[in-house]
Amino acid sequence: MSASLDFTAADNPLIACSFAILYEAQDRLADAAMSITKVLHSQDDAGLADISIDEALKRRDWHVLLNGMLALVAGRSGAIGSTSEMLDILLACKAKRERASSVEIALALIGVGKLDDAVAWLNRAALEEDDSFTMWFHIFPPLRHLRKHRGFKDLLAKLNLPLNRKP
Repeated sequence: MSASLDFTAADNPLIACSFAILYEAQDRLADAAMSITKVLHSQDDAGLADISIDEALKRRDWHVLLNGMLALVAGRSGAIGSTSEMLDILLACKAKRERASSVEIALALIGVGKLDDAVAWLNRAALEEDDSFTMWFHIFPPLRHLRKHRGFKDLLAKLNLPLNRKP
């Protein structure tokens, strides 16, 4: 007897986000977006861009990178307007609740092509907020877009992390 598991099942946001990260790294943007939107729609909401800041704050704890990944994928797919709207909401959430993820904001900024700003937010996460995710910066696939950026290389050096060519 054989069993199959749907690792992009709507009730598993962590695995869905992990698959979205892997799909994005393979430039499979439609698959990445589908993984994320399944989770968002399973939570009876229409996505980050369609809710109020207060509603977004209520949902912030269930997966820290999901909305940033959605913005990154949307931006890479050419939906810069939607990505900018999602980024505005992420920034508003950060202004209302300091512990919101600076890494998530950096991902959205990569999506809109603002690499200098993305590196600045990663610096903030690493050096000011002591974000535990910092230890993965050198191998986190969505940050590969920054590997040639001087500021990102400098940040990795400050953190004593290697600049891997491939994750």
